[in-house]
Amino acid sequence: MSARRPALIISVLTAAALGAIAVRARGRLGAAAGATADRLRPGSSGGRAASPAAQETFTCECGQAYRVRGTGRHRLYWPEGADDRDALLTPECVACERPLPTT
Repeated sequence: MSARRPALIISVLTAAALGAIAVRARGRLGAAAGATADRLRPGSSGGRAASPAAQETFTCECGQAYRVRGTGRHRLYWPEGADDRDALLTPECVACERPLPTT
């Protein structure tokens, strides 16, 4: 029985150490997930100030005005006065169906 006692003590200490590591990792993951959720929330700057170039305007040849954010294939257009959730799904003018610039 004396040979089992050190093995039992080592097992208990190992389990306690692994439990502490798991609790610590869960706390870090939870904090990281909260920060990621803030960055992904519409209208959130993710803790950073938005640069003036981050949002610009564009006016189509027909006169329809748009708010624009992003660059290249990640460029999004919103008709003037539209909510942030109402970005266009295709880069075409809502009034005249001309293609909107993607560069």
